Amino acid sequence: MRFGPSGELTVSYRWDLTAFPADAFFCTEISVSRKLELDWTPVAFATMSRSERGFEETVQGYSYTPRWPARSGEAQVTLR
Repeated sequence: MRFGPSGELTVSYRWDLTAFPADAFFCTEISVSRKLELDWTPVAFATMSRSERGFEETVQGYSYTPRWPARSGEAQVTLR
């Protein structure tokens, strides 16, 4: 993990190529409280609660799950 001077966060991953089948994927989850400007489609976490007005949905956060072919042996993601 590396924090840049402007506040960006870069996370780098490396793994043993021989530990996974050739068609496997490496995936990681990024959970945040607001949408990020990424090329991935976010999935919102929502909670349903009951009030005097009926059921209400509250968005709690967003989840991004990038995946890379395991045969690449490494991956990197930067959040700005």
